[in-house]
Amino acid sequence: AKSRKLPLFRVGDMAAIGAPIGLFLVRLANFANQELYGRVTDVSWAVIFKDSFGADRLPRHPSQLYEAFLEGIVIFVVLWIATRKFKALTRPGLCTGLFLLMYGSFRIMVEFVREPDATLFGPLTRGMAYSTPMVIIGLMMVIYVLRQPPVGVYEGEPQDEEKAKLRAVA
Repeated sequence: AKSRKLPLFRVGDMAAIGAPIGLFLVRLANFANQELYGRVTDVSWAVIFKDSFGADRLPRHPSQLYEAFLEGIVIFVVLWIATRKFKALTRPGLCTGLFLLMYGSFRIMVEFVREPDATLFGPLTRGMAYSTPMVIIGLMMVIYVLRQPPVGVYEGEPQDEEKAKLRAVA
């Protein structure tokens, strides 16, 4: 964004809107590759992974599918509604903030059913430690952006200079 003199929040919003699609596909690949599986459980939808990468053939939470749903589908739908119904793109940085807030929150939630990795501080896993700043930054961004006046991006409203920069990205 900086090298092309594009508005950073606008570029972030475009990336945030597309990221859930990639996250959805990556989490499905994690499931197919039997990576990052969940804790042992007795729920009826538990999955038994075949002997791979030290799997113990015990029923486990399909945490990859939980993440595919939350980080992929839910975030995509929320951002789609935010941009279509609530015109979130008139507030540069709002989609980025919402993405960070939701991704971090969902990641922390799924950590409770995911096979734990090394903990950093007491019960705080590495995934929780990395996600907590995302939640804080995302929340701060949403609050900051909502306090700013909206700018035009719908129905030919952008300023000529901004319109030219947005076309350069496309």
